[in-house]
This record gives sequence, C-alpha cells and structure tokens, in this order.
Amino acid sequence: MNRYVIFFCLSLLYLLSFSIHAKPTDKIIFINPDNEKELLETSIRDTRNTQLVFTHTENIWHFAVQPDGPYIVFIAKYIFDVDVFLYDRTRPNEPARNLTQQKYESAEHVDISKDGDIVFINSVTGEDEDPDDLPEVGINLIRHSELHKNTPKIKLLVSPETNPHSVTWSPDTNHIAYEIVPMPGFNLPDVGVYIFDVNASRVTKISDTGYSPTFSPDSKKLAFHLRDKIILTEPREWTPQRIIPLDIRAGGYLKWSPDGKYIIHETIDGGPVATNLEDGSQTILFEHLARKWLWIPLDWVHTEAYPVTPAGRMIVSWGNLKNKQENLLTPVTVP
Repeated sequence: MNRYVIFFCLSLLYLLSFSIHAKPTDKIIFINPDNEKELLETSIRDTRNTQLVFTHTENIWHFAVQPDGPYIVFIAKYIFDVDVFLYDRTRPNEPARNLTQQKYESAEHVDISKDGDIVFINSVTGEDEDPDDLPEVGINLIRHSELHKNTPKIKLLVSPETNPHSVTWSPDTNHIAYEIVPMPGFNLPDVGVYIFDVNASRVTKISDTGYSPTFSPDSKKLAFHLRDKIILTEPREWTPQRIIPLDIRAGGYLKWSPDGKYIIHETIDGGPVATNLEDGSQTILFEHLARKWLWIPLDWVHTEAYPVTPAGRMIVSWGNLKNKQENLLTPVTVP
C-alpha cells in the first residue's frame, strides 16, 4: 500500500511541477493603450479577448515579466520623479512596491531575470541632491535578495559615456545586452550593441549599429534589428549568422518568444508585429488599434501558474473596455 501512496504523491508532484513550469508561447501582457495604468493579458492568436492583470495608481511607462516567476517590474511616475516598482502576482490585492523611492529623476528601461534580479537604466539624476551623493548614470542592478527590504541596495553595473537606451537579461542570467543609439547632430563613437558579462564584469561590443537586442531562450543567440532587417548572431561574435528581411520595418523593442519560434517587435508605422523566424512571415497584432496607437509595450507570458485577474475583478474583454464590439482584430498574416 505504501508503494501506491508514494507513487501517487510523486505523480502529483510531477503534475504540479509541470503546471508551474509549462511555457505557453502565445500569451502576452501589454499596457492598455486606453488606460495606461492597466496591464492586460491576451493571446497573439486571438487578441479580441483580454484579461486584467494589474492596475497601478499612475501610468505605466515600461515593464517586464519575470520568466517562470511571480514578479512584474515596471517604471511609472511617482510624484515628480520616475520610479521602479515591483508587483507580486501571488498577492493580487497588494499594491506594487516602490523600489527606487525617488532616488532617480528618470528611469527609462527595465528587465527582470528568472532569478528575480532587476536591471534598469537611469539617465537623469536629482538636481536637488548633494553632487557628491548623486548616483551615476548607467545600468543599475537590484539583486533578488534585496527585494524584501524597505530600501533595496542598488548597484551601478555599467556607466558608459553615453546613455544606454535599452537593457535585457539573457535567460541564463550570465549576460546583459544593451544598446547605445545615435543622436542627431552628434558623432558618438560608442554607438552600437553591447553585452555585459555579469560574472566577469566585462563589456563586449557586438555591433557598431543596431537596436533593441534580445536573447534566444537558450541564451546561445542574440537578435537585434536594423529597421528593415533582424540580425541573428552569437552573443560574443560580430559577424551575423542570419539576416531576416522585414516587409514591415521594425522600430522599437524585440521580444523573443519562449519557444524560440517568433520575435515580436514594434514597428515604425505603429503597432507590434510577430515575425516567424523560420520563414520570415509577419503577423500584425492589434491591427485596428495600431492605426491609433504607435506604441504598445508588451512582454511574453512564460507560465500560467499566476492569476490574471485580481481578486474580486471579473474577466474584462477588450470590447467592453472600448464600449465597442470590434476594436481588435484577429492577427492578419502578411504575405
């Protein structure tokens, strides 16, 4: 009898483990363009139905979802400054915690690793502080061990001469990729795509040009775009391994899907597009909405083990939010 009990318990543990670590590849979370205080979840296969994930007190500017974890980290305005906040999806009735507490005037981009380590970029520092106490501009790190503290310790990782524009973790948490973009009227020698080795504290330049780097799910490849093409390469090599031409030009973030088959990117003309890495075909997301909104920040959902609707809230359809029956169309494949 004991053998059957042990077998049952082991089977149950296996099923629970699978449910927590299963990785659906078609779910995304995005900022509601009609109410930028809200994060919504939907499927890229049918964007007509959405579910409410979280509502903040102020507009959310940028965010990232922890892979296989409960946290969502985001940037939002707080009083006069911009701060980094942390929301725990296992505690849907609790507000997000302010991690930076007005230490920086501007935080522009944020990401969180599977271990819960947070990186963000600050570009402007407080002018009312003592100059000797001003934090340096660059890429900053908050370790997961600091997240429970009232005032988390923040460490400066990279302080380039020119402000970085975006930052992203590799899934294996060993590297951070970022870009430095050209500025009109300025000849900046350090423009390009970079990788920071977290363990060795070493910076390597990958390309002299490029935007919005993102790692593959196995951390073995790096992708960035040149507006009309996506470049795939090894993280420590400059020579492109593959070039994917884009009929719909990229103009913003890249987000590699958890199954490695797609990259979602913003476009110059507005609205996110999913590009199939096998055949290069592109699928327009939120097509009707994209004509009105040029910027829809989003991130992939890696697990469904966390609630998508805060307690006491009903599932929200996009049609109800917009008071119209059809405001989002199903994805349309571009030939």
